[in-house]
Amino acid sequence: MRLATRNLRLAIRESRLTTLPAMATLRLFAGLRESAGLSEVDVDATTVGEVLDQAVANYGADFADGLTAARVWVNGEPADKA
Repeated sequence: MRLATRNLRLAIRESRLTTLPAMATLRLFAGLRESAGLSEVDVDATTVGEVLDQAVANYGADFADGLTAARVWVNGEPADKA
């Protein structure tokens, strides 16, 4: 599924809203995609918060700044960043 890129957004595909299996696919859009230099990456994490923490650690301060305005989805459903 593709989401519009009107705002900074990211999507995490998985089966639950807050707890993920060991590997999640992080899909990046707009400014977050530009900060990371890619549109999709697999992340070894079990929660949405861990996925985002790893992304910030990998992609730096510009990514972290963009994340403050981003929305998060898991399997097309809005999810908390925690």
